[in-house]
Amino acid sequence: MKNRITEILGSEYPIIQGAMRLITLGDMAAASSRAGAFGIIAASGLEGDRLRAEIRKARSLTSKPFGINIPIYRPNAWKPWRSRLRKESRLLLPQPETREK
Repeated sequence: MKNRITEILGSEYPIIQGAMRLITLGDMAAASSRAGAFGIIAASGLEGDRLRAEIRKARSLTSKPFGINIPIYRPNAWKPWRSRLRKESRLLLPQPETREK
């Protein structure tokens, strides 16, 4: 099933696995992605080293794309991203023409 969502995310189906704090980690994100959805690692509650470990785990379990849910309402949400995660990840943001006005 191909549509704009599957093209953007690189998934087989237009299904995005929801992020759940300390539940949707590397194993679950990889399993969702292998099944054709877009798997998500929930970054809430994870320090930088633990988040990097979960990303490495997911990468070891699948070659399919997956995402990282960073809860931006937390004051320190971007701290792991600013450190070394930026080097290891691709940030997906809406293009200007797709943002709501």
